[in-house]
Amino acid sequence: MQQHGGALHALEMLLCLVLGAADSGQGTGECRNRTVLTGSDLHLLLEEPLPPDWSAVQWKVTLEAQARQRILTVRKDKIYHTNSSLSQRATFHWEPLSLQIRAVTQADSGIYNAEIEESTGSVWTKCFHVSVWEPVGSPRLETLVLQEEQGRCHLQLSCTVPGATAVSYSWSRDSDPLGNQSVLLVSEYVQPVLYVCNVSNPASWSTASIDMATACTQKGLFGAVPWWAVTVLLVLAVCIAGSITFWCWRRRGKDYPAEHTDPPLTVYEEVGRVRTGQEPNRNSEAHAVGNTIYAMVHPKEQKPKSPQNPESCTIYSTVQHRMKVTAPLRRGYTPSQRSSPSPMDHHNS
Repeated sequence: MQQHGGALHALEMLLCLVLGAADSGQGTGECRNRTVLTGSDLHLLLEEPLPPDWSAVQWKVTLEAQARQRILTVRKDKIYHTNSSLSQRATFHWEPLSLQIRAVTQADSGIYNAEIEESTGSVWTKCFHVSVWEPVGSPRLETLVLQEEQGRCHLQLSCTVPGATAVSYSWSRDSDPLGNQSVLLVSEYVQPVLYVCNVSNPASWSTASIDMATACTQKGLFGAVPWWAVTVLLVLAVCIAGSITFWCWRRRGKDYPAEHTDPPLTVYEEVGRVRTGQEPNRNSEAHAVGNTIYAMVHPKEQKPKSPQNPESCTIYSTVQHRMKVTAPLRRGYTPSQRSSPSPMDHHNS
């Protein structure tokens, strides 16, 4: 946003006076100030009727850092526009006598003149000083509790409008003016008192307020940091904690895989365990039920893929490969003959 300094304003006023007194030397003596918001329409009202013998009205403008240019010319029978972009947005109204410019921007700020020509050659000039401003956004209030003791609160109030320039600040306490700065220091007993910040420019204004009792309850980090910053910090903390928990869970799953059952022991290994449990004289027998070779082999048996000779499927032939037992077993041995000695005992004898 452009900032209108005091020197520039004085120069524009001088230019307005010179232009207003030009030609016939007749004019209004000063420029009327007109402020307008960007995007809105500008209306320049003549306020006085045209003289009976007027012949033409010429609207001209001197924009900042540009030469003077004509917007349009009004005659009794026709209105003549120019090729400028400003002229294409301009409209002259007979009732009331005024010039309208649609959708102004800050580039349209400058000195506007209406030169009223009479048939005698006299010229009357109406001057307008136009300033185009951006609307003021919503102020942001930040509170910081400096100290609180014995019911008395020392508070700092900050009022800002992000991105705004050339604006004015003012504070009030229950409608009583306090100062014209953006930061206000308050020191008083906690009570329901309303502090209001007003931010304005020549074309618009906006306010924000806070209660004294509410502001003093915002202590520590939550009083010094805006609420939106606290919310962001809390969300980040939750996300980080969730990520760490998920990572630990995945890591634990990799370190401790699902337990697998031990592979089935072979006949040789089972027999080896039984023999290990015997006395050193190697003559004692296992008394637990199922500690025979048949009991160990029988649950593991599966249906052979190809038919075999029943006579060749002896317990001896199953154990022989690993035990390397040389003594043959009796062909008449059956699972029901539990009282018969096992092939292992036969081998030991």
